[in-house]
Amino acid sequence: SVNFLADKQLVALTNSKAHLERTKAPVSSKEVIKKASERLELLHKYLKDNSFISIVQYQDLTGLSHSLAAKELKTFCQDFTTGIVSKGCSTHKVYTLS
Repeated sequence: SVNFLADKQLVALTNSKAHLERTKAPVSSKEVIKKASERLELLHKYLKDNSFISIVQYQDLTGLSHSLAAKELKTFCQDFTTGIVSKGCSTHKVYTLS
């Protein structure tokens, strides 16, 4: 790990030249699909055209964060009525139709 501490003069110079603010809400490049049922329907459509989907692809498809996308796919797999199953393990896990 890197232990970095900025020089006080550098911090003072940066503060005098730039005005920085934190955003109030997270910045998202894509709108999140709000309902889980709509996301499941979209997932089924995607898997009819493609043989599998990864967490990152599902994240791009739905606009969810990586952790929420992974959690939701895991939930879909645990509910046998969704028809979604997982294959592989760890970073190589993909999701398909059963």
